[in-house]
Amino acid sequence: MSNLTATSGQTPGNFAMANVIDSLKRLERIGSEHSETTKKIIEAAYELSSKINSIYSDYDGDNDQIVNWERKDNHGHFVERIRYSLKTFHGARHLFNDNLESYVSENREAALAFAKHIADGLLEQIEADLQKRLVANKQALESLKIASESLQEKR
Repeated sequence: MSNLTATSGQTPGNFAMANVIDSLKRLERIGSEHSETTKKIIEAAYELSSKINSIYSDYDGDNDQIVNWERKDNHGHFVERIRYSLKTFHGARHLFNDNLESYVSENREAALAFAKHIADGLLEQIEADLQKRLVANKQALESLKIASESLQEKR
């Protein structure tokens, strides 16, 4: 039996209806806040992924893997393998979570996973990838300079 009682002038049916209306109003408010927060999370994921994509603007591969990370816990135990790549979608490249098979700003689940991976060190993994690419670029440039100088000397 319910401990709820009607106040003076309310019948039990009116009291129950008032509770239902109040509950619906609370649900609507919470749902609205949830939707707005979800929208902001997805927008933030899109903004950050766009910045990451712009850093890789010189790379034009259609499926360019930038992170293949074996994430471990504080004790060094394997937690998960995280993979991200840049993929072309509707003519533009976007950051893609290979594990979820979705773009990081595609939906709430992908944006939340992206936020968690950022907190766990994803940006450091991207930085390491960029550093490796920089070293490879410098080595390639040096090789090309040497070859060019060699050709110049032979003339």
